[in-house]
Amino acid sequence: MKQWALLMGAGDLASRLTPLLKTQGYEVVGARRTAKSAADFELVQADASKVDDWLKVLAHKPAVIVITLTPSDYSDQGYLTGYVKPTEALTLALSECDPDYRPFIVFVSSTSVYGHREGEWVDETSDTNPVGFAGKRILEAEQHICQSGYPHTIVRFSGIYGPGREGMIARLISGEVTLTPAWTNRVHVRDCVGTIAHLIARYDQGLEVDEIYLSSDNLPIRQAEFATGLATYLGLDPTTLPETDQIGPRGSKRCNNRRLQETGYRFIFPTWKEGYEGL
Repeated sequence: MKQWALLMGAGDLASRLTPLLKTQGYEVVGARRTAKSAADFELVQADASKVDDWLKVLAHKPAVIVITLTPSDYSDQGYLTGYVKPTEALTLALSECDPDYRPFIVFVSSTSVYGHREGEWVDETSDTNPVGFAGKRILEAEQHICQSGYPHTIVRFSGIYGPGREGMIARLISGEVTLTPAWTNRVHVRDCVGTIAHLIARYDQGLEVDEIYLSSDNLPIRQAEFATGLATYLGLDPTTLPETDQIGPRGSKRCNNRRLQETGYRFIFPTWKEGYEGL
């Protein structure tokens, strides 16, 4: 009998993850605030910030819950409503479920929970000291998952790029990019879903799954070097881009993916150069 996987906040990542989970033997159902049509998985309407809506989808006892949330707007209130309230509602709903029901929870997080600004290497053991509201709220949501008492893993993705996520290319073409000395990190969207599917497979096989993983490609790179290289790749003249010696609000850090790679995961696109070839 096939098991169910619930994809809460079903958007682009959920659509890309679905065929991987189906290959692993799961039936997939997605849930989001607006239940628009979805060709590749069953979709239901549910507001992740409401306990009653969680209870409705949990009634089917999905074995795996993947949480991929998106705030309605880039503000503290938006991130409170988009991340903190849903994870709080999930834990409250689970407390009303059959105590023998123990789903595996995968929470998609972000490296914005790190507040480093000096180009330090960060990993899963590094201090989380976010400066901005986004990192603070996502960290708060992580804590709800960690304190839930249910089996779980949190995956902190760095800057996601790939088809449909080509903002950097658009900004380069329009000349809106300023070169900075900050260290930056990125991960292709196919490696995002590859990471999630890989960790679920480990859990299903009874292998150890850590509480937190950092998923970012193998090549942290200074923003100026990355933007210059990408502009050249696109046939643009990088010498026209303005420069600054300021780090900027996103900080400066280098993400270490060793823990994830030690589980056996191998990146489809180990560096941005391979990833942008397909765009």
